[in-house]
Amino acid sequence: MLMDLDKIEELKKIIDKSKDICVFTGAGISVPSGIPDFRSADGLYNQDSGLNIRPEEIISHSFFAEHTDLFYEFYKSKMLYPTAKPNAAHLYFAELARQGKHVPIVTQNIDGLHAAAGSTEVYEIHGSVLRNTCLACHAHYGVDIVSSAKGVPHCPACGGLIKPDVVLYEEPLYDDVTEGAVNAISQAETLIIIGTSLVALLEQFTRLASLDARAQAICEVKLSEPLLGAFILAIFCNVMIYIGVEGYRSNPHELGKYLALFFGVVVFILCGFEHCIANMYYFTMGGAWSGRAVLYLLVMTVGNAVGGVAGPVARKVLSR
Repeated sequence: MLMDLDKIEELKKIIDKSKDICVFTGAGISVPSGIPDFRSADGLYNQDSGLNIRPEEIISHSFFAEHTDLFYEFYKSKMLYPTAKPNAAHLYFAELARQGKHVPIVTQNIDGLHAAAGSTEVYEIHGSVLRNTCLACHAHYGVDIVSSAKGVPHCPACGGLIKPDVVLYEEPLYDDVTEGAVNAISQAETLIIIGTSLVALLEQFTRLASLDARAQAICEVKLSEPLLGAFILAIFCNVMIYIGVEGYRSNPHELGKYLALFFGVVVFILCGFEHCIANMYYFTMGGAWSGRAVLYLLVMTVGNAVGGVAGPVARKVLSR
């Protein structure tokens, strides 16, 4: 506890000395306001959607377009918190700005609590539930148009579909907001990061967003393989690993050692040979664990063991 107090005191000194402080916040900062985060045990992604569909899939652009009614059913029950108020953390950073410091806020949150606390320079990189737009006439509305609607909200002016100004999965970030956020971070004297693991940014800018879907597709292919086929592929996998390791061990040249390893590993990957450890990863990422998956894993493990000893045995027999 003393260490924590020391760190708090050190942070206070840094803040007191700094004139330009950029604050980067995630869902964790709003938990004291009664809004759950995304990835904790009680977070949004671990809640039962009631639809037998992962929350990450529901809050995607394609799901919004294809199942608008189900999207809004989830969105209004899980993502709108109209009674939430700014907590001490939101108010503290707004107060720093009122004291004369430059305190831009870059937030992944869509709850609007930083602005409600009084912060005037807020870059909401994932948008806000407080802003909603008609997709037909582009009229803008507040949160009430969504929260008060029975089912899917439509524009009072033209009857068009209303969409929250929230960046869904599969959608790009707003260019102007991103530019402002990058400038605020790059020009800051001090950067404070609160309540985020930054996983959301990795998902937004990299292929991580679709990694689990790819793993699911791979698992479907793997588990459709006949057991004998999986066994044979597992044997060849460790035969190639043996070739790579033996080549590294026996090659007198440094470059040759690494080329041998490279050859063995690359061949088994490109040929789609089966390795039990790699498949533990795929089954976990793809959520494919089942009795069938365990059976396949056992068969692959035995195949890997056979392949691992096949090389040394064959070499010993041939050397006689």
